[in-house]
Amino acid sequence: MNRLLIPVLALAAVLAACKKKEPQFSITSIEPTPLNYRIYPSYNDYIDNKNWIAAGIIKDHERVDFRMADFNKDSLYYVELFSDDFAVSNWHEVWNLNNESSLYLRPKDHDYQPWIAQRTGTHGRLLFDDKTKQTWTAVDAYKWDKSIWDDLSVREQFLKLTFFRNHSIIIQYISANGASLADTVQLYHDSFSLPGVLTGNIVFYRDTSEAGYITGYYSTDTITIRSQNNYIMVKER
Repeated sequence: MNRLLIPVLALAAVLAACKKKEPQFSITSIEPTPLNYRIYPSYNDYIDNKNWIAAGIIKDHERVDFRMADFNKDSLYYVELFSDDFAVSNWHEVWNLNNESSLYLRPKDHDYQPWIAQRTGTHGRLLFDDKTKQTWTAVDAYKWDKSIWDDLSVREQFLKLTFFRNHSIIIQYISANGASLADTVQLYHDSFSLPGVLTGNIVFYRDTSEAGYITGYYSTDTITIRSQNNYIMVKER
């Protein structure tokens, strides 16, 4: 072998080894449904649904690697996960024993153990799809199996709920004295459902008392609010 070629090959081997050892972190999925992922540099960017710095699709047990050099390894990045139909997502926050949110990752914590992409609720993301907020309005009300909509006054029929990505809800209604009011309440729980079960519950609270809960929100067009009256609500277009 040409002696001049040996140093060149040795240098190439060293460079290849250095390239293989380039620091990286990774995420992996345990969901059978392919998930879209977006990584945001801040919580405000996540809430505003803008400025994501990485995006793609991750499939079941697939691993996606990222160059550590493209991120600040000590910073928190917010990760959004959702299926194409929004029926699977990590929109509802869950905190583990290390006080870490299911919404964020710190790159340096996942250079060896991948960040795991998984759902954290049922179908709550359907409440606003890929928007930053979505308003729903009441179109019917019932008790037991009977509609009582025609028995309600205009004031009682008026109900609007606006859902935000930050897990808050604005409830618009008319008080008994005719005043237009808007209360901000907080999502409390987005329950899990089993595979094949197309309903779930969201409980929301006004201060410390339960304001109501939503059920059957798998449908992209209709939800039921179970409160003083049971309201059927549809998305405003």
